[in-house]
Amino acid sequence: KLTMTAVTFDTFEVIRNLQEAGLQEPAAKAVVDTIKNSFDDSVATKADIAELKGDIARLEARLESEIAKVELRLLIKLGLMQVATVGAIAAIIGIWG
Repeated sequence: KLTMTAVTFDTFEVIRNLQEAGLQEPAAKAVVDTIKNSFDDSVATKADIAELKGDIARLEARLESEIAKVELRLLIKLGLMQVATVGAIAAIIGIWG
């Protein structure tokens, strides 16, 4: 479960900087609100990334466990095939020998 954390920045400073650059206050506030809203929906924070790393580590551990189980099953099947092959060869030798 991933929850995005809001990114914060000094909106008053940005508004002041925009006003100093020639924007009127309503326009400066509109720019800041637009930027702030886009951050709220699309920026991952360090905490979000740390959470994803934990999820990935847990998934990796599960996959390693499943791979080990499959390897064991394959090893058992290979062993059974070898036993069957030896048995078949012994039977053939017994018939022709």
